[in-house]
Amino acid sequence: MDKKNLVWRDEKNSWLKRVRGAGFDDLVLYGRVISICENSARTGQELLLIDYLDYVWVVPFVRDKEKFVLKTLYQNRKLTRLFRRGEL
Repeated sequence: MDKKNLVWRDEKNSWLKRVRGAGFDDLVLYGRVISICENSARTGQELLLIDYLDYVWVVPFVRDKEKFVLKTLYQNRKLTRLFRRGEL
């Protein structure tokens, strides 16, 4: 996944920064991709797992031709525990 192919809505990014303390640009610039997996809850959507500030963030996205459209982001305690134990 090439970072230059990641796209998101600026309004959503501003809202995420205000409400969750981090935005797409923060995770893309300073985070480290751990894994990409299928989203079992939503057909056609995948999950990008990113290590950012020693915490695992989940970023659901969809593939749109050659772009990856980021939908939202959130921290995940369970995945962070697994990552810290080396089980992820």
